[in-house]
Amino acid sequence: MIWWADQPKRAQLERNAVGDLAEREAWLLNVDWRFAGNLRLAVDYDLQIGERTIPLTLVYPDFFPDAAPSVLARNQELLSGHQYGPAGELCLEHRPDNWSPDKTGAMMIESAHRLLSSEGETGQPAPAEHRTTQAQRSRYSKLRFLFSRETLAGLSLVPEGQIASAEIQEQDAAGFYVAQLSHIGSADAPLWEEPRKRGGEVRTLRAIVVRIPQGSGRKCKDFDDLKALLWSHGFSALSTELTNASDWSGVILFDGLRLFVPMVFGESGSRTLVDYDAIFAEQDGVRLDPEYDRLKEAKVAIVGCGSVGSKVAVQLARSGVGTFVLVDGDVLASGNLV
Repeated sequence: MIWWADQPKRAQLERNAVGDLAEREAWLLNVDWRFAGNLRLAVDYDLQIGERTIPLTLVYPDFFPDAAPSVLARNQELLSGHQYGPAGELCLEHRPDNWSPDKTGAMMIESAHRLLSSEGETGQPAPAEHRTTQAQRSRYSKLRFLFSRETLAGLSLVPEGQIASAEIQEQDAAGFYVAQLSHIGSADAPLWEEPRKRGGEVRTLRAIVVRIPQGSGRKCKDFDDLKALLWSHGFSALSTELTNASDWSGVILFDGLRLFVPMVFGESGSRTLVDYDAIFAEQDGVRLDPEYDRLKEAKVAIVGCGSVGSKVAVQLARSGVGTFVLVDGDVLASGNLV
């Protein structure tokens, strides 16, 4: 049953609450109710924050009011660090893990306004109430630059205040571009070379390692911002070289602790910048905390290996359990095991 048809009074309450909010608050503009895919109730609206107008959409789920609505950027723009990618929803104070049926869509709109206005005023990310994994943060990143401790050691060979030629290798992985530093210095006599290059078909791109003072690295919002950063640290000649070039050029900014990887491209004099998302990807990294090592010696019996039992077994195996006793009334064959 569609919730708004089954609960017309609640649907009207939602419309009234949003309407009252629009009459009360000047920052809520252009409210427009509509049906999204699968007859999901949705409302398009704009938030006026300073001189900026932000188009958003509130989408009610099929199981509302028992499940939280979603607030999405209507133009698929990354608005906040508290957002699951440009096409993803905002993570607000009212969300699936603390939702209750007495909360309304209007409260979600107010929460989105508090988040975006706070970040707009301070220029700083709003405090987070939860932790996200690296996988969640990079899920929507189209450009990914993988690095390891060995990469950082190689970059540390470039003295502070100096630059070094380098090469990046990049792969197209189903529309996601995955890159890594191939070598620093010339190919014939490199200062450092990646010992574990990714296999498969790759393309090589010219790059420049720029060693800047510790703590001065940051993400550049556009090419002019990159030029300003280079000028401020004495790399004016490199700034001019990048401006006059017409090829693709990777710039690896390393401040001794962090690295940022903008890619510059476009015609001479009208250059454009895109940023790789730098992802720490240690191939020999330890996934589990050492405290889980004792589970290797544990033996666990799973009684009932159906839908629930099999999922429990998988989670225990991922936690480090090495030996299982499986008890089930069905015939156990090799085709049942994964």
